[in-house]
Amino acid sequence: MLIQVVRLNEYKKSIFRKSTILLLRGVIMTYKEIYDLHIQLLHVYENNEKFQGPYQKQINYFKRQFFIAEDIVQRIFVLNQLIKIHEKSREIKIKW
Repeated sequence: MLIQVVRLNEYKKSIFRKSTILLLRGVIMTYKEIYDLHIQLLHVYENNEKFQGPYQKQINYFKRQFFIAEDIVQRIFVLNQLIKIHEKSREIKIKW
C-alpha cells in the first residue's frame, strides 16, 4: 500500500491551494478525514481489548502525548503510533 503526502500548492490549478491532503490509491482525503478514520479504528481496537496487554505502558504514554499534541498532524501521528501498538499486541494473539 503506497501512501504519499502531497502539498497541493505545487499544483497551480488546484482549488485546495496551501492545504495538505493524503493520496491513497487515487482517493483524496483531508487531515480531518484521516483523523476521524484513525479515531474510529482506535475505538474498535480499544472496545475489543479485554485485558491490558504487555504494551500498556506504551499505550498510556502515547495517550498522554495525544493531549499534548498541538495540531492535527501531530495528533494523527500519535494515533498512528497507538494503532501500531494495538496491531503489535494482536500479533501475539494470532497463532499460525
